[in-house]
Amino acid sequence: MVLLSVLCLILTIYIIPESWPLWLIYFYTIIQTLSVDTLNELIVSLINSKREESYYDFKEQWHGEGQSGDLLHDILCLANNVENRDAYLIVGVKDNFDVIGVDEWRKTNEIYDFLRSQPFSGGHIPEVELRRMYYKQFKIDVLLIRSSKDVPFFLNKVTRGVGLQVYTRVGDTNTPKNQAADYNDVERLWKIHFERGQEI
Repeated sequence: MVLLSVLCLILTIYIIPESWPLWLIYFYTIIQTLSVDTLNELIVSLINSKREESYYDFKEQWHGEGQSGDLLHDILCLANNVENRDAYLIVGVKDNFDVIGVDEWRKTNEIYDFLRSQPFSGGHIPEVELRRMYYKQFKIDVLLIRSSKDVPFFLNKVTRGVGLQVYTRVGDTNTPKNQAADYNDVERLWKIHFERGQEI
């Protein structure tokens, strides 16, 4: 769109020199309406920070065949971050924070269907949104996990190697699958649950 407009501007100025003031007004209008996605800005800043925190995690690639338990575990840990912030699973970034991108963007319905098929306690499923982005020339996937009053999320049936206990994420470390989150962190999540319980 913008490239086409630039080409039209050049041709018009070349052919009809007196038309350039109209094109300046047109471009000013376009620039005023352009906006950068704030989530895109945030993800770029997280990548550039070259560190991980409790509310975001980098993955070189999506979990492969036979690793769906790892994906479920990652989502549970991020959804239960003790700051109760929106959380991000950013796929296409190596452990050393080099961005390599993904070959193909993941299909949104695959994630939704996967989560809906899991035995979440109370039927409370983390609210997620899969966003497709570019970092420079690289495609990356960002799984946005919304802050929720329904924390802590946990399962009512052991599945895919993920237990019934509450998992969370402290700093850049997930609770191991064979352990439970620290008592104080679990207590904090339940406090958030009851304090936000009146929300509609």
